[in-house]
Order: sequence, then structure tokens, then C-alpha cells
Amino acid sequence: TSPIELHQELRIEISKWLGPADLLQLRLCCRSLCQKITSRAIWRPRCYDNWLSYQVHDVWNIDTVPLDQSWFQYFCYRQRLERKMLADVISQHREYHQFFPEFGQRYNAGHAAAWLRRVVERGFLHSGLRFDTVTLCHHLLTSLRHRHVYELFAPSSSEYVHDAEQTVFLRLAAMDGSFDLLLPHRQRVLNGVHTLVKQEHGLDGFLAMPATLRVDRLVCFLMGLLAPQRQQQQHQQQLCLEDFMLLRVYAGETQGHPLLVLSIVQTLAAYYGVETVLCGSYLVIRDTQLRAGETYLTVSSRGVPKIFTRRRLVQSLRRILGGSTEQTITNQVLPSILQPLARAELVSTVFRELLPLHSRSRWTNASPKNVETLRRLFPISRQPMSAEIVHYFTCVYKAAEIQSRIEMRISSLYAVAFKEVFRLVSRQYPGDYCYAAKLLHSRGVDFGEHVLPYEEWLFQLHSIALEESDQLGKFVTSSRDQQPLCIIGVRTFQNGNTYYTLMNFCGEFFVELSDNLQPFDAQDERDKINEFLECSGLSDLGLVFSHMDEENGRLVLNEKVQQLIYGQCSGSAV
Repeated sequence: TSPIELHQELRIEISKWLGPADLLQLRLCCRSLCQKITSRAIWRPRCYDNWLSYQVHDVWNIDTVPLDQSWFQYFCYRQRLERKMLADVISQHREYHQFFPEFGQRYNAGHAAAWLRRVVERGFLHSGLRFDTVTLCHHLLTSLRHRHVYELFAPSSSEYVHDAEQTVFLRLAAMDGSFDLLLPHRQRVLNGVHTLVKQEHGLDGFLAMPATLRVDRLVCFLMGLLAPQRQQQQHQQQLCLEDFMLLRVYAGETQGHPLLVLSIVQTLAAYYGVETVLCGSYLVIRDTQLRAGETYLTVSSRGVPKIFTRRRLVQSLRRILGGSTEQTITNQVLPSILQPLARAELVSTVFRELLPLHSRSRWTNASPKNVETLRRLFPISRQPMSAEIVHYFTCVYKAAEIQSRIEMRISSLYAVAFKEVFRLVSRQYPGDYCYAAKLLHSRGVDFGEHVLPYEEWLFQLHSIALEESDQLGKFVTSSRDQQPLCIIGVRTFQNGNTYYTLMNFCGEFFVELSDNLQPFDAQDERDKINEFLECSGLSDLGLVFSHMDEENGRLVLNEKVQQLIYGQCSGSAV
């Protein structure tokens, strides 16, 4: 039987075993086969597998779904686009602060994010690309997402927050380097709640319930979906940075600050027609079937939700506050704690109170610090939150606040705050330069901050010193830790002491005296080296190295670093 005579189901099943190139060759056989091969049934699943199944989760970059007859053309278009993006990244020799905005303008943000995310997710071992290309893709993706964090600081009206989950906390989560790996879990949890509502009550029956009962059921469903990991976190009294990253809460990696949990409930309640108001520690639920007209949802520091009627809330506050009378609680305390949050006020609370108070990652106190612990704590994100990125955006927030106050522009704080932002941009996130300049209406050079040459940028970023040495790229162990470490920088001083910049499996950098290190046999311990490269896929290893030399058991310097060390060119800026 010829392929033309096969039943459609058989053709579709056979096509699943063929790559795009094979299918494109097959359609050249004849006109009839060309029409059958370009059918919607073959190319629509491939479009979803490659791009659209991820892009449906990206609320900021929703793509238009093709018509039934154009799935094949859409697939070809996206593949051509990816080849162009890859060619641009591989041939990139310009400064980061110029290349990143040009890349963002040249390509649709949703298309770029979908491709960059796939490269980053596959990491150093499975992407089929050089390490430096993977790392540059990660920096590009990070820069694309930072745009949404900067949007938090733009001047806005003083309207109350109606959807804090999406307008504030989802943007805040964009500072997380694992944002795109975690993003699908948001829709997974929300869809899970919707499924439970239909299974347990039916949509019509659920909408007929009183508002408070609807919210109560939504909270039960939500906590049930998040329960496994939340139970593991019960013993941890102190909140950490990860508890303020919305997508880590959805992914089940952390319990989440009560304010984040309330914002998720607010989003679910709005979907089912319940009016709510976020008031800091409480979510006010409008319920016309109650005499008081409203009830109050709160979440304890241990993550336990509870709904109060007005009478019960007054009684609870009287017990907490001791000698206060019911009239005092009703007339003074309640109006204070039930004041609706404005967007600017919520952002201020996060950056001025919450993040500075909980500025440490859960990884800081983890023990033992090994690959198994990393995978247990961060199974989806694959890395801890960085305190440096939180400090960076806190500085941006403070500078934006000064910029919004005319009377502050003549104070010395103005110059200090702006200089610090541009200092951090030039040393850590040069791809954010255009965002900072637009937000603050200034340039780095106005405050003495210039674009750094690549070699100096590496040193400012991770204390990576580059000099000619046969130790670069080798693996060692420390007397304090038997985990393999990669030598990523070398500096020899006049007294004869040699210091190495080392990177561990989760992308953390250290400086250590060479005498305190022992060689690690990478050739005999290839499984551990592969484990190292697997875990470090989101790290900056590619800033110095291009690939692994399996024969010699070491990493190979990338072209840019080779040029800097061996003097083949003067080096470019970032």
C-alpha cells in the first residue's frame, strides 16, 4: 500500500516517527501526498509541542493561534525564526547593553521566550549547543523577564488592587531566574481548582452558593493541590526569599507568604463572580446574604487559612489585644486593618518591609549542601533564589520612588540612589540598561558608570580573574567539601600565592587558595561531572567555557576568553 492510500489515522501515526526534515522531503513526492502531509492533524500537535503549549501560560505574550489551513506554514515560520535567533546569538560580538534591546525589538517577545526557555531548560548537556550559547540565552531570557519587574515601578494611579496575583506578584516573580521553568505550574494549579469545582459541585451549583461558601470551597481545593509540599514546610518557622516568589508557590517548592496565598484566592474568587478586597492580612469577601455584608479570610504564618464573620473577628481581636473594648475594636482597629491596599502601597510593602526582613534563601541554612538536597528543595526551579537580584531590584525601587518625588531630585540621595542602580546594572545585568535608563530618565555616564570591558565585567560579576594557566577548566575538591568544583578563574600574586575562582554544582562562586584544594579525577568520575553539568545548567559557566573535553576530563575555554587570555584581540565590552 502506498502512503497516499493509507488511512488518515495511520498516516498521522507514521508521521509521529518522522522529523520535520523527513516530512518536508516526503511532501515533494507528489501533489496528492503534499496535500496530505501538510494537514492540520500532523502539524498542529507539533506546533503545540514546540511552542504553543508553553506560550498559553505566558499571560504577557499570548500568541495568535493559526487557522486550520495554516498550521504547516506556521510551523515553518517558527522554525525559520528560531534559526535566525540562534544565528544572532552565536554570531553576537556586540556589547550586551546594545545587543539585548536589539534582540528584543527584532523578535516577538513570546516567540523569543519560548525558544530561549527550551534552550535553557535543556541546559548544557541536552541542548546540543555550546555552553556559552546556552548561558547567553539564559541572560537574554532573564533580561526579557526583567522588563516586567521594571513595570512594577512605573507611575500608576492609586487605585485599589483588584488582581494582585497577576498585576503585582506575577511581575515580582519575573525576577526569579527560574521564572520560565516554573510558569506552567501556575495554570496547572488554577486548572486543577476549576476541575475540582466542576467535579464536586458542577458549575451551576457552585455559582448558586453564597459568596463566602464559594471562597471556602476554593480555599479547600487550592490548599489540597498545594498540600504535599506545604506539609513538608510546616516545620520551618522563618519565611525565606522563595516564599515571595509566586511561581515557586504554585510549583509546590515553598509554602508562600500569606499575602501571596490571599492574592491567589482573590484571583480564583473573581473567576467565580465573588467580589473581594485585599487588605494586607485579610481578604474581605463581599457577601450580600450576610447581615454584615462581608466576611474575612486570613492565612496564618504557618499557612493555615481561616474565615471570620465580623462578630468572630472582633472577638478574636479582643483576645489578641487584651483590654480593648468591643467598641474600640469596631471603631478604631477594624478600619485600620481592613483598609484596602493600593497598588503602590502593596509594592512599597513588599520592597520596604517584607523582602528586607526575609532576605535569605532557604538554601542558606540547608544541610548538607549537596546535589540531593538541591534537587529535594528545588525540584522544578533547579536553583535557589539569589539575594543579589532582590538587592538589585530593591535599589531600583528606591531610585524610582525618588524619581517620582520632585522635592527629592535636588537632594544628595538622588545621585547616590541613581548611581547605585547603574553600578549594579553595569556589573550584574547590562541587558537591563535600557529599562533603567527609561525608568529613571537618566544615563549611567551621568553618574560615572560606564560599560565595562568583558574581562573586568567577569571580575565584578563573580570575581573571575583571567590569566594564562593550565588549571582553568579542571575540577578539584576542597578540604571542607568533597563535591567537585570547577576552576573558572586564576590569580597569582607577587608573594607566590595562587587563588582560584571556583564554581560549585548550583552556580555559586568562591575564591580559594590553591594549596587548600585537591585534584578531582574527572575521567574516572564522569557520572559526577555529568551530574555537576546537569545541576549547573542555569549557571554562568558558559561565560568562560564552551564545552566539555571528555578525553581530558576538563572544560574548554570559549573563544572570547581565549582571545582575552592569549592576546589575540583587545577584548570587547559587555
